[in-house]
Amino acid sequence: MNKLFIITLVVLAFSASADWYQSDLTILGAAGSIDPVLNSTEATFDFDSILCSDECKINESGGDNDFYVKGENHDDMLYGDASTDRIGIGTNTPGASLEVSGDTQLNGPVTINEDSGDYDFRIEGDGNANLFVTDAGNDRIGIGTASPVRLLHIQESGAGANLMQFGNSDTGATTSDGFQIGITNAEKAQFYNAENTDMEFYCNGGATPKMVIAADGSIEILAFKDVSGTPVEWDGTRLTKDTSALKYKKDIVNIADELDTSKVYDLRPVMYTRKSSETGEREIGIIADEAVGQFPELITYANDEIEGFRYSRLAVLLLEEMKKLKAKNEELEARIKKLEE
Repeated sequence: MNKLFIITLVVLAFSASADWYQSDLTILGAAGSIDPVLNSTEATFDFDSILCSDECKINESGGDNDFYVKGENHDDMLYGDASTDRIGIGTNTPGASLEVSGDTQLNGPVTINEDSGDYDFRIEGDGNANLFVTDAGNDRIGIGTASPVRLLHIQESGAGANLMQFGNSDTGATTSDGFQIGITNAEKAQFYNAENTDMEFYCNGGATPKMVIAADGSIEILAFKDVSGTPVEWDGTRLTKDTSALKYKKDIVNIADELDTSKVYDLRPVMYTRKSSETGEREIGIIADEAVGQFPELITYANDEIEGFRYSRLAVLLLEEMKKLKAKNEELEARIKKLEE
C-alpha cells in the first residue's frame, strides 16, 4: 500500500503544478520501481521530513527551473538558480557557483585548490578588497595586495606605518604591547620591543644569545668578527675592523708631531655607577665631558651631544708616553753610570 502511494505521488508530481502537504514523506527507490524524479514546472511540497533511500533528482531535464528550500526563519536557506547554474545558501541571487550569505562554520579539514590549479583565493575586509590573497600561479601570499612579489608580501594601502605585531597572554594585545617589526611612515625599517625588556638574538639553536640589546639601549655581543673571522671593534661610533695595514692609510706622521700625548696625565680615571643600572654595579672609565678638552679626537657624539670615549685609541697615546719614559729612563741610567765610574 505504501509503495502504491509513492508511485501515485511521483506520477502526480509530473503535473504542471502540484502542492503536497504531509507529515512525513519516504521515497523508496528499489530495483524495478519508479525512480523518484521531480521535473515539473512548479511543484511545492511541505513535509516535516523527507527521506530518500535511493536517488532523488530535481530538474533532470536541465530546464530553467529553480529550486529552493525554506528554513523556519529564512526563505532562502538553500536556493538553486538553474539559469546561472549557481547555488545560494542564505541568498536567492548567488553571484558564484556557490555563495554563502551569513555565518559559516566548518568543523573539519578544509582544502582549497586541491588539484593544484591556477586558482587564486581572496578574503575581503570591510575596507580592504585584498585583505588576504593567494596567488596560486606564483605560489605567493599577499596581505593587503593582490600582486605579491615575495612568498609573503604585506602591503599597507596608505602611506602610514606597516607593522606586524607579536604578543601573547603576558604581553597584552594593544599597539603598545609585544614585539613589532615593519616599516615606518618615514620609510625606515623598524624593530620595536614595547615590553621594556631585553631583545635577544640566537643562532644555530644555541642556549646562549649571540647578541643582546638591553632595555637601556646597551648592546652585548658575544664576539665581534666579520665573515672572514677578522675581529671587529667598537670605536665609539661604529663597528670597525682592525685594518692597520699600510694599504688603508695615507698622510702618515708620528703622533707626537700632531698631538701632545702628555695630556693623558690630565685625564681623570673614575669609578661610577650607571644611572640605568638595576644592580648598582661599579664600573671604571673616563668622563668624556672632561676629556674633550684634552683629546677631542677620542670623543664620540650622538645627536650633537657628547656620548662616549674611544678607549681603544687611548692605548696609542699611552704607548707614545711609555716610549718617552723609556728614553728618559735610559738617559738617567747613562748619567748614573757615568757618576759611578
